[in-house]
Amino acid sequence: MPKPRATKKCHECRKSTNRHRVCNFWKLSGFTGAKCGKVFCIDCLTSKYSVGDDVRGGPSTPNGNDIEEIMRNSNLDSEWHCPSCLGVCQCHVCVAQRKREEEREKNRGDGERKSQRRATAHSSYYNFF
Repeated sequence: MPKPRATKKCHECRKSTNRHRVCNFWKLSGFTGAKCGKVFCIDCLTSKYSVGDDVRGGPSTPNGNDIEEIMRNSNLDSEWHCPSCLGVCQCHVCVAQRKREEEREKNRGDGERKSQRRATAHSSYYNFF
């Protein structure tokens, strides 16, 4: 019989619970990587997100595992990806991070256009000689 889950703090609501799922998504950066490891409680997953395709009665597979089975067997989390890794987390930290990334991408595009204008300006300047 598997041992009960340890109590951990939910990423979304910040409450400590032993009814949770742990993300095992590998974030790759350069040549190294690290597991996400974020924890989401079942209450947040059921009320704010879809729990996942592996839960019985879920939108995709009606014959998956029920929540109690997932709570008993933590090995079922091995392929589960959290809302944060999927880009749909609604917590204020993740929303702010997504906005910063969007701004950074927008500014990066503006910077590329400015550097292109500078390059064409310099080349046209040298064409006068």
